[in-house]
Amino acid sequence: MTKTILIADGDSDVREQLKWCLRNAGYHVVTAQDRFETMTALMSQRIDLLLLDAAMAGPESNAVLQQVSPGGQFDRTPILILAESSDQVPAELAAVVKPIQPRQLVEIVSGVVGAPGRGRPQWAAAGSDKDV
Repeated sequence: MTKTILIADGDSDVREQLKWCLRNAGYHVVTAQDRFETMTALMSQRIDLLLLDAAMAGPESNAVLQQVSPGGQFDRTPILILAESSDQVPAELAAVVKPIQPRQLVEIVSGVVGAPGRGRPQWAAAGSDKDV
């Protein structure tokens, strides 16, 4: 079964770049631009991993974090924080520092949720290593 990744980021360019990278690696990708869309996606489908932007306004990301933390409604959903520096992320949370190479992102995601189960990613064949 294809793994579903939810990308919650307020920047549409970042969302699209991450979506492109993970889709081409074989993952099913859902995107959200704010807390409402993030919570709607979490409630409406099985999410295997949440990539949450640390820069989403404090209350936005904090409300989502409460739901995916132990004891929260979605506490079994793994989460990776997307941050511009590791200083933005509480020590107890896993983070991905942007920008990131597509190969690195796919390696990190597959380490958390497993391989997508499809052939060689298109971007690898094309040789695109542009940071996302």
